[in-house]
Amino acid sequence: LGRTDMVDLFLGTFSLEDLVATIQGCNEDKSLHEVVFNALSDVLVQRLKSETVNEAIKTKICQDFPKLIDLGSVQVLYNTLETLTILLAQPATLKEETFDAFREVINRCYREILIYRKSDHFMKLMARFVRALVAPVREGDTEENQNNAWLKEVVNEYCGMFLDQAVTIGGLAILLFEKLLQLPVAALLDWNPFARFLLVGLLLGEGQKREQRIEDEFCAAKALTTPLFTPPTQLQSDARVRVMCVLFLYRLASTNHPDATLFLLKLERMLIERFQQISKAKERYYADSQTHRHKLRIVQALCVLLKLTGTHPYPLLEVVLYETNQPNINYLIELILADSSIDTLTIINSLRADKVKVSGVQSVFVVLWLRCCKTNYLDVEYINFLLPWTMAQNFSTRLYAQITIAKLIEKFYDKPEAGPFGNIHAAINSYLKQGNVEKNLEKCMKDFRFNRVFDYANLLTLENVFHNIPRVSGMAAEDVVGTRVLGECFASLKLERVNLGEAIEFGELAVEKRESLFLSSGFGGADHIQKKIVPLKAVEPGRELLGDLPEKLRLRKAKEDGLIVVASLVDRAPNLGGLARSSEIFGVRQYVVGSLKDVESKEFQALSMTAEKWLNVAELKSFQLADYLREMKAKGYAIVGAEQTTGSRPIQQIRFPARAVLVLGHEKEGLPAHIISQLDIVAEIPQFGVVRSLNVHVTGAIFMWEYARQHLVMEGS
Repeated sequence: LGRTDMVDLFLGTFSLEDLVATIQGCNEDKSLHEVVFNALSDVLVQRLKSETVNEAIKTKICQDFPKLIDLGSVQVLYNTLETLTILLAQPATLKEETFDAFREVINRCYREILIYRKSDHFMKLMARFVRALVAPVREGDTEENQNNAWLKEVVNEYCGMFLDQAVTIGGLAILLFEKLLQLPVAALLDWNPFARFLLVGLLLGEGQKREQRIEDEFCAAKALTTPLFTPPTQLQSDARVRVMCVLFLYRLASTNHPDATLFLLKLERMLIERFQQISKAKERYYADSQTHRHKLRIVQALCVLLKLTGTHPYPLLEVVLYETNQPNINYLIELILADSSIDTLTIINSLRADKVKVSGVQSVFVVLWLRCCKTNYLDVEYINFLLPWTMAQNFSTRLYAQITIAKLIEKFYDKPEAGPFGNIHAAINSYLKQGNVEKNLEKCMKDFRFNRVFDYANLLTLENVFHNIPRVSGMAAEDVVGTRVLGECFASLKLERVNLGEAIEFGELAVEKRESLFLSSGFGGADHIQKKIVPLKAVEPGRELLGDLPEKLRLRKAKEDGLIVVASLVDRAPNLGGLARSSEIFGVRQYVVGSLKDVESKEFQALSMTAEKWLNVAELKSFQLADYLREMKAKGYAIVGAEQTTGSRPIQQIRFPARAVLVLGHEKEGLPAHIISQLDIVAEIPQFGVVRSLNVHVTGAIFMWEYARQHLVMEGS
């Protein structure tokens, strides 16, 4: 191959058809034929790479390669794609008379690649195919240029096809976007479908199904590597695509192209319209659902986009005021509003409108806090604005307003008690130490938004948007993008690191402080009702109170051991009421529900028969459940799950520990995968009929009786 003259002599004197006929006439092993044609393809591609190659030799190579695909092995396909990349990257290759020929070769290569879909060669071949596909697109291409036509016809067709297939073929989207986002900005802006493809990239990825998550968590816990296991790197391949699409916006904004700003504004409008469409289609949705993920990804993209365009985010202000969304979506919108140029007075006055959600009121308080921290200035009018809200009808709103005032005074006055708001600060602190409020106080005080963890000069860092907020709100691992992945995405696009920020370590909260109304406001709304304090639930019973209780109840309250029943995943009030009645009858130490407002409903009380008045009832949101179970384990409790799994045992074979937490699943879905992985004991009730499972109320009652039979009945006798 070092003697190009000899190679040219060989290429000029032989005929591929004659060579094929000669080899096929021999009775040699077919694998030997493939070796010959593989070697010939190596010679052709190496000759094409040399600087001195005349048009006649180039034409002959172009004619012979498609024929070699039928004769050689996968090596010929690799070389064909390499040849296409070399030829299409040359300015004068694509002409009107050769356009269709190259298009046919590209199509032929793709059909051949599909043959290897289930082999290890597939992704390597696809990487080379994408490189060849975009090779003709260069700086300076004009509307009349054949290279520009190649982008709008051939590349456009395959991009649409690959993005449809990316749902089922992991890693395909990242191969496409790594090359696509490095194309010349001018060519991309002139390509009309690019905005639509970029929008798909920003929202790409579906959550794991329940069964797959169970398999992965089991394999990870047992350190098993099986075909069932999906490694974290594969789970985050879609997240890398989303991050790269966001980083491309920085590249676009840094160019001097006259259409760049218009494109960013167009994309901003498309994202907001998509968010509004999703909200209209599904007003309420579950955490980690596809609706939740799409909304979160839209807001993540807007965090970067709105900062680049400088647009006033009024549509997002309306979202946070009038819609009910998952907490992490509200967290990000709060950062956007705090960082925006919308006047603070405008944000404050927005609360005068009708039908503002409770969560919206509280978000405005947070924005006010962030604004003051960002500017390092406290306007006394802000305190005057917050004061009326400290007497609001809704408990959670009152608490938010009080905490915000206390935090602002403590931040801007070295000695709060001696400052101009000393009396207000003292009054609020005095109130916050009373009864049921104190249980919520520390949780609110430790909320990450009120504790100086942010760089207030730059709230919308990539770490905050893609790592810190998703992590603190309990998103799945594939949606929490770490510093290393962010850095790798910058490197993939050959961009300098900008606006990266720092990962934040968030402290864990004590289990006792999880009985809070604070985070429940994310799904509040104007229909929230105030929770009246029931003395036996409001405080931990002291010695004097225990002395006044009935004997059985006094002994039960004084014990440290006992069964805690967690029904945070149960959402039907009659089932919750029935469980409360069973919990009281069988001496449960604590009964945990998803929302304390359920206890006030008529459906609940119709079955509870006032049992809640004698129970220690606590609130725990479903998204807090995993953290709660981990902390209870650390305190020595065994976690028991009522679920039918491959490893569950009949309840009569189970010995309940004295300190146990019973977790009950959703009426239809049962226990989620990430909760099952934390169970120490999984028990099921033997069944002898046709129906698949018992009602959750009945299941819970049977488990409570079994615990009582093993511990309380023996003690009583």
